Amino acid sequence: IVPPIKAAVIAMLIYSFLVSPWFGIVSNTLDVAVEAVQYFFWMYVVVNVAVAILLLFMERLPFALTQWAVFTISLVDGLFLSALVLVSGGYDSFLYWLFVGLIVRNAISTPPAMSQLVLNFAVSLCYVLAGVLDVFVSQNVGEPFDTDTRRAVDLGFTGNPAEPFLLRLFVLWLTTLSCYAVQVLLEKQR
Repeated sequence: IVPPIKAAVIAMLIYSFLVSPWFGIVSNTLDVAVEAVQYFFWMYVVVNVAVAILLLFMERLPFALTQWAVFTISLVDGLFLSALVLVSGGYDSFLYWLFVGLIVRNAISTPPAMSQLVLNFAVSLCYVLAGVLDVFVSQNVGEPFDTDTRRAVDLGFTGNPAEPFLLRLFVLWLTTLSCYAVQVLLEKQR
């Protein structure tokens, strides 16, 4: 189920990169962040193609290698999603909810308990990383943006940014623990 969905998302992002003017002259810190995400995207595509080929031939490969490939690509998905969150609003990005979906997908595709918990907490930390980088970028945007422009592109925080961040992080951790609890209950039922 996941590879065709990822292929569709990658195709939409490639179309978006080719049609919209994402590439251009770098003039400030925000443009540098967007350009870095674009380069990371192409590496993400290459890694996904390699793992897709690996999964196509998983019957011939050792089971442990397949498990590590799934773990690795799930972690790379979390890193890529955090990069997208960085350029789409940081802590307040609408893409936040994809982290919840990613945690549920990881719980289904990575059954060993310790691997699942480590992976899902690492995905939560990817969200934290995206927010920290967003704060860094918004503080370093500097002179090219005046106050009206910063407000128009929603740079800078209004109010206390820690409260919604902590609530969102708590939701991610609660989702991680809930998925693990469901897995434990299903194992006991078996």
